[in-house]
Amino acid sequence: LARETLSWRGQTWLAVAVPGKSLVDHSLVALYPEARLQGDFDRLGQLIHWAVVFSLLAAFLAGRLLAGSFLVPLSDLSKGMLALRQRKPGCPVPVQSSDEMGDLARTFNRMLEDLKEMELARVVQASLVPQEVPAIPGYSLTLDNRSADDLGGDYVDVLPMPEDRFLLIIGDVSGHGVSSALLMAMAKSVAFEFALQKNFSPSELLNRLNSLIFHLMNRRKLMTFFAAILDPASHTLVFSNAGHPYPLLVGSDGDIQELVLIHLPLGLMVKR
Repeated sequence: LARETLSWRGQTWLAVAVPGKSLVDHSLVALYPEARLQGDFDRLGQLIHWAVVFSLLAAFLAGRLLAGSFLVPLSDLSKGMLALRQRKPGCPVPVQSSDEMGDLARTFNRMLEDLKEMELARVVQASLVPQEVPAIPGYSLTLDNRSADDLGGDYVDVLPMPEDRFLLIIGDVSGHGVSSALLMAMAKSVAFEFALQKNFSPSELLNRLNSLIFHLMNRRKLMTFFAAILDPASHTLVFSNAGHPYPLLVGSDGDIQELVLIHLPLGLMVKR
């Protein structure tokens, strides 16, 4: 096999010669114009060039599509999680599409709404347990409230009254969440208003609350409630109970007595 470059008829040729096997003393020679071969190389180079250009363009478009479908939503979710760790629930994640990433963003936003509701309920509930209690002459007083979760509808209070008496309150709303906390906040405002009066009985307070809860909540929420008026001067306790577990009265000798008084919870019926 021989390869040579030849000049013939004013052109340059690429020549390849192969000696014959059957034709002894003969060779097969192939000539190809060098100019045409260069043109073929140029066309091949252009094809490769455009193939690279189209490949880069396709990669760019695929990258943009990938970024729009995955990277941008993931970045938004990452920012949302960062805001959540910083206790900023008011930073919703933009919903970019209707696919799985969009569903994830909508789920995350619903979780943020629930967290904002929980935070509001927690603030309201914190106001239902006084941080300081008034001093009662001759009595030692401690308040301890332990909810089963962060959004219990519990209420405990000690309110000073005229003539050196005190209104003692324990209450619990059925259910949890903002609605229960707000209902207890309403009950606290009514109890505070009653505590400013000179002459009233705990049953009057419970009747007032029962009417409000029955007409406002329409049996959607019930409230157990214990209210007592303590007179430290005479050491008397007048109380009413609406479905709440019986409080315990512990005497100085250690004797324990249940303050038994049976009645339905508030808000169940309008009857007294």
